[in-house]
Amino acid sequence: MEFHKSKGQHILKNPQVVQAIVDKAGIKATDVVLEIGPGTGNLTMKLLEKAKKVVAIELDPRMVRGRGLRCWRKGAPGSGSASSGSTGCKRQQ
Repeated sequence: MEFHKSKGQHILKNPQVVQAIVDKAGIKATDVVLEIGPGTGNLTMKLLEKAKKVVAIELDPRMVRGRGLRCWRKGAPGSGSASSGSTGCKRQQ
């Protein structure tokens, strides 16, 4: 997949950086997290391990489709639609 740097697309791949972001955020199991530009969902999936719900806003429809499938595969209900805009994933209870 080609990423559009002009749209600010930079994919967060390093799992140590992702984990550090989540750890420093201090997210609780009752929190609802808003993520802007989740891209491929690497951070989203880690946020779901801590938060009650993650609402992700993504403009690129290619990314939305991939993230929805990823949430669904993780067993998260409410994985949202495959169109651009906001989608939500919930942590399994």
